Amino acid sequence: MSLEKTLGICLASPQIRQKIEQEEIIGSSDLLSQIQPPSLEPTIGNEVFILDTESEGVFRPQQQETVYRTLLKLPFRQRQRKIIDDGFQLNKGFTYLFPLQERVILRQDEYIKASPKAVWEDFF
Repeated sequence: MSLEKTLGICLASPQIRQKIEQEEIIGSSDLLSQIQPPSLEPTIGNEVFILDTESEGVFRPQQQETVYRTLLKLPFRQRQRKIIDDGFQLNKGFTYLFPLQERVILRQDEYIKASPKAVWEDFF
């Protein structure tokens, strides 16, 4: 089933709060303060992967497979990992993957899609 053909919903802030309380969304201790109705503002971790999309094309994880597991299938030279504790410069022409600090546990019939209208890619 294509996600484009699936009717989605936006969770309201009480529903996001409930998922956090039920540990279906896991993150830092101040995760509740990141709720911006009707979205959750995720935070990036301390690393970035620089992806070589020139030789392999677009990075697309498969259904039933985590992004991280798909990332590990790429040859090392196509997924350079950098620690960004001291900052990091983004350069034009490169593809970057920033892992988030939060984790979301999804049921079989749930999925997450980023809002194309959001400045920082609101989730839900």
